[in-house]
Amino acid sequence: MSASAAPTLTTARLVLAPMTLAAALFIVRLLNDPGFLRFIGDRKVRDEQQARAYLEKGPIDQHMNDVGHALLADALMEWFVARPLVPRPR
Repeated sequence: MSASAAPTLTTARLVLAPMTLAAALFIVRLLNDPGFLRFIGDRKVRDEQQARAYLEKGPIDQHMNDVGHALLADALMEWFVARPLVPRPR
């Protein structure tokens, strides 16, 4: 199934859509978030052009081969990306 043919699933609080190049600016922000860098690592994506290349060679290519990445976008995701580090209970 191509990314353009994949369905977009929508609820009152969630949109689950195929990953596209339109997500490039979001990807730049996400991949350079201090928490992402600390816990996942530096993907060396600093601008929109690098983000497009990252998406084409990674999530979009994998989606085309039925691995199935999707972009999750809602108020919770915005909170998740920007939230302060919260200590885990012990």
